[in-house]
Amino acid sequence: MEWLVQEALNFKCFVTTTHHFLWFYLKAAKADDRVVDLAKYLSLLSLLKHKQLSFWP
Repeated sequence: MEWLVQEALNFKCFVTTTHHFLWFYLKAAKADDRVVDLAKYLSLLSLLKHKQLSFWP
């Protein structure tokens, strides 16, 4: 039933990823291109090697 309501209201649902979070966060922080590139690189590394997530920043 929830699915029918979403279709009737034309809702756009998607799965959030680290890329979506970074886009909003870096836009709010008004980050420069160097910081954007570094953040995207680090987020990609964290997805490839999930063991790195156990370390403190």
